[in-house]
Amino acid sequence: MAVVILRFWDPGRFLRLFEGDYFASLLLFVGVVLFALHVKPWGEWIRGAKKNVAAPQVRQPYVSILLAVFSAVLLCVLFSAWFDLSFTEAWLNAARWARFLPLFLFVLPYHLAEEFLLGPSAASAAREFGRLAVTLAIRLLLSLVLVAAIFWLHSGQILPVLLAPFFALFCLGQSWGMGVVREVTGSPSAAAVFGAILLAGFCLVVFPTT
Repeated sequence: MAVVILRFWDPGRFLRLFEGDYFASLLLFVGVVLFALHVKPWGEWIRGAKKNVAAPQVRQPYVSILLAVFSAVLLCVLFSAWFDLSFTEAWLNAARWARFLPLFLFVLPYHLAEEFLLGPSAASAAREFGRLAVTLAIRLLLSLVLVAAIFWLHSGQILPVLLAPFFALFCLGQSWGMGVVREVTGSPSAAAVFGAILLAGFCLVVFPTT
């Protein structure tokens, strides 16, 4: 459904990110649909967040989110500086920072929906590995949808497919990091915000600005 809608309307075109706007819009549509199909976990999380706010001994949700934001932005800056000094131009300059917030808002719904869809962190290492495998399987399915759109809908969005090996490595690191954030904070929203910031920073580096 998302790629069919994108054939006629791409809400992320104002980002002026070469083929990255299409990718961001795809995640936005998929995230919204997943939310619509899984409203029960979202409602349970809201009720749980309200209980935590009322309990002063429990870390407040906004504190976990702020810590996740700080950690993710710090990682983006450190990695972009390292790549800029070592391999290629990857520094988040003014043009990229100007696109950061809207891109983050575009990819956040998917990460939130993914976290609530996967459920709480697993108690054992084997189950945590299974949770990671499901995460990567969902993202592989999205990649196959991009490929299908190229062949059947003639979308022309070939760059995300060509960058698939880099996205695969990124997804491994990002998923592991999100799992750590969720385990430490117990907050799916903090993990989703952490992952969305990392993805926004990664996209701003690998997709050319126009």
